[in-house]
Amino acid sequence: MSINTANDRLFKFRIGRVWVTTFLLVISFFIVWNVFWFTHYVVPLPQDDAKLWSYHRRRVEREGNNSIVLIGTSKMQRGFDQNKFTDLTGRKSIQLAIVGQSPIPILQNLAEEESFNGIVICDFSEFIVYQSEMYPNSFNIPNEWIKVYQESKTSDDFEFRLRTYSTYLIANPTLGANLPEALKNVITGKAFEKKTIDKMQGGVQPTYFDRSLIFNLDDYLSQEEKNEIIEKNRIVPIKAMEEMIEKYPPQPTKFLEIVRKIEGYVEKIQARGGKIIIVNFPLSGELEKLNDIAFPRKDFWDVFTKQSSARTIHYKDYPQLQFECSDGSHLDAKDTPQFTESLVEIIRKDLPK
Repeated sequence: MSINTANDRLFKFRIGRVWVTTFLLVISFFIVWNVFWFTHYVVPLPQDDAKLWSYHRRRVEREGNNSIVLIGTSKMQRGFDQNKFTDLTGRKSIQLAIVGQSPIPILQNLAEEESFNGIVICDFSEFIVYQSEMYPNSFNIPNEWIKVYQESKTSDDFEFRLRTYSTYLIANPTLGANLPEALKNVITGKAFEKKTIDKMQGGVQPTYFDRSLIFNLDDYLSQEEKNEIIEKNRIVPIKAMEEMIEKYPPQPTKFLEIVRKIEGYVEKIQARGGKIIIVNFPLSGELEKLNDIAFPRKDFWDVFTKQSSARTIHYKDYPQLQFECSDGSHLDAKDTPQFTESLVEIIRKDLPK
């Protein structure tokens, strides 16, 4: 064996050790990084934004008449267990609900897609639907997300999935709006403070890649912190409804106009062989009482059901759909699987075989 050959082998061995050591150091860094941020309630989840929504909207194109599309508000994202639905039906669903937004723009978008003839399950809230029609710019967010979808292409999917899955691996804390602010927050220690209750309120991050917002607060928070979030989530919709009632008292005639607009979209989809199922999700406590006063059933929901050719389901008509919502408007994570199972049994005949 020549000296040069021995030196070459020694060199390759040392280079190999360097690579292995570097790899182990990088892995160790990411583990320590994630453990640190996990303890500060920063978890590596994809942001629920227009790009994530657009990705799932493109799934509707690919699946065509096999699509089962979920639209509505956070009530749908937190109250409908997509995994349970798949277990019970053997079918996957596509989550297109948007927190705090009316489902009407999404329903319109699906109606205007001539090739769509799938099934739409819509969370319907009289308050959200009516409020959105009253306030200017209420449709800005859904319209913006639809525009992002319309300007996207299927070829974007691979890059998006790669980038999104990477967020499951590395915690990505928001240290500041810009570099100077980030440096200041790091130096002062503000960046390392546990996420505040206000930032966690509303759940702006999805628990799953499918845009679900089902998560058990007990896994992340103390009982005191959990109670604080529940209380804030209880107060916000009550105040919003009170403000709307004062500014725009609900009028049955105006609501009827909204119903007729919705029916136009329903008819388009169902004429192509699709199916629309509209579900009034559970409410509880003070919010339920206020909703009943602002939107008496005989003047609003009953009018809607008479005017609509869609399948309509109200939680008060089915004991198995009646659950106590701790914050008044959203199902608790522990109740979501049972609610989904009960809803599936009610609508099973409307689902494809």
